[in-house]
Parts: sequence; structure tokens; C-alpha cells
Amino acid sequence: MSRIIELGSEEIPNDRESVVFLVPEKIKGLEQFFNIFRTLLNFPSYFGFNWDAFDECINDLHWITYRDVWIVFNDIPIIGEDDISVLYYLLRESVDRWNKTNEINLNIVIPRGFAK
Repeated sequence: MSRIIELGSEEIPNDRESVVFLVPEKIKGLEQFFNIFRTLLNFPSYFGFNWDAFDECINDLHWITYRDVWIVFNDIPIIGEDDISVLYYLLRESVDRWNKTNEINLNIVIPRGFAK
């Protein structure tokens, strides 16, 4: 089951069936955010470094061979309040989509205060 989880409320797995992506702390700005995600999740070369491209890639992930995918935010990226709202919306939508397809379990771990 895909879901959004508050940081510290559950232990992050360390097993062969899961892959954990730790989002670096202290991300500043959208350019850095998109660059980090492109590298971290190995987004395809056509990734467009914008929210539409992020949405497309986070809802595909066909190149990830694990059933359980964890994306862990230890802090809130400094990308602006509006962009945090967009990010949370896209993550929530992606979790809902993955729940419908049941292809992978996308677990998004966020710190308190991420979603307002």
C-alpha cells in the first residue's frame, strides 16, 4: 500500500525487497530540487526540470525494480511555500495513483509541518 508517513512514526525498512531514497537536507531552490530528484531517482534523460516533468516521472518509475519504494525527506526543501504545496499535492496524487495500480508501494516520509 502506498502512503505518506510522518517522519519518525515508523521505522524505515532495511531489507532486500525495499529501496530507500534519502532526499538530501537543506535543498535550496527549485533548480537544486529538480537536479537532486533527477539524480536520486534516476529520472530519464528527457526529464524537463519542472513540475509537469516531475509529476510524469514520479508516476512512472518503471526503471525501479523494487516493489517497495521509500522516499524520505528529513527536512522541508527551501523552495517556497507555493512550491511546497505543489510538491505535496503531486506526492499525494502519486500515492493515490500507485494505490490504484498496485504495481509498487510508494512510501513518502515527510517531516512534521511539510503539509499545511
